[in-house]
Parts: sequence; structure tokens; C-alpha cells
Amino acid sequence: MTKSLIASALITCGLFVAPATRAGEEVGVPKDAPVFKLTMPDGWKTMDAISGIGPQLSNEKGVMVNFSKLSNPDGKAATEKAAKERVEFDKDVKTDEPIAELPEQVAGNKAYQMKVSSVMYPPDRYVYKVVGFTVDGKTYYAATFNGDEKIVNAASEDIGAILASITAAK
Repeated sequence: MTKSLIASALITCGLFVAPATRAGEEVGVPKDAPVFKLTMPDGWKTMDAISGIGPQLSNEKGVMVNFSKLSNPDGKAATEKAAKERVEFDKDVKTDEPIAELPEQVAGNKAYQMKVSSVMYPPDRYVYKVVGFTVDGKTYYAATFNGDEKIVNAASEDIGAILASITAAK
């Protein structure tokens, strides 16, 4: 009886939230009319996107992933522009990794990556690792992995797994 009262109180207050996805589940992006899908790694969950095309992904350490549709059909230029826009108004911006083609393909197509950072919360650097990819050879999307530099770097294996799992939804 006491446990059910506590659970009811937590649900009423919005403090008890079940994970939206489980490891190994496929997630479609955008949520309502998927163009591509990916497989969730262990320890990651989905939530409604604050910006871009949802859902947004996050892990328990604080790495977040946002997806957006890029307007330029030139994947390299579009990815570089998207990365620079992430830090447009930040201070102490630096390019950690210039725009480059990834050695691995995403969804069987060329993909590009650029990593930029800024000091959002001194003294730690906040990183945006932007990966531009296409699932149909025409329209490019960006997956922006962001968070404190140390936690984004520590999540590199999961980031690689997410990118490797992306396929066309149809």
C-alpha cells in the first residue's frame, strides 16, 4: 500500500519517468514520418526534440544528439555550415577537427564530420560533433552530438554505433 502511494505521488509530480526506448530498439527520425532509422545503444534514451527533427537522444552521462535536415545538397558544405552555426554566438570558439569525409560510410553513402567547441561553462569546453549524412544520396541530415568535451569523447564508441546503425526507413 505504501509503495503504491509513493509511486502514485511520483507519477503525479512527474518525477517517475520510464525510459522511452530500450537498447537495441529501432528509432525512426523524424518521429512522425521516419526518413531514416537507427538502433539505440545501451544506456541511451529518446525524448521529444527541442529543436530540429525529433526525437532527441541522450545518454545517462549527458551527451545529447539532435537531428536536423540540411538545406544544401552539397553534404560537405552543409555539414561545415551546420557546425559553425552551433557556435555562432558562443565565446572562445575553436575548430577541433576541420570538415572531413568520414572513413566509414553512413547508410552506404559518404558522410562528413566537423567538431567545434566553445567555453559555455568555464573552464570546461562544450563540444559539437556534427556529422552530415544522406540515406538517399540527395538530401543531407546532420546528427549533432553535443555535451561536455570529456563526456562526448568518452561516448565515441556509442557515437560510432549510432552512425553505423543508420539506414533508410523505407
